[in-house]
Amino acid sequence: MIVGDSIAYGRCDPDGGWAARLAATHIAANETEHRVFNLAVPGSTLRDVSAQTPALLAPRLPDTLLVAAGINDSALPLTGRRPTTG
Repeated sequence: MIVGDSIAYGRCDPDGGWAARLAATHIAANETEHRVFNLAVPGSTLRDVSAQTPALLAPRLPDTLLVAAGINDSALPLTGRRPTTG
């Protein structure tokens, strides 16, 4: 199971980014027993991921949890507000 931000989600990559390539390779190695759930959400902070992940684990029973977050979505400015663009 993959959780994280836009980088893990594969945003702006028509092929799904590194997570999609990882999933394709992993599943191809054993289509009967291997699976990958990409539950990353663009814009998530690590605090968001921390809050969302426990509820996602039980129904999927993953044997591995990959947490992926880039600095743009994982860090909060000192004011505690999310950065804005524009």
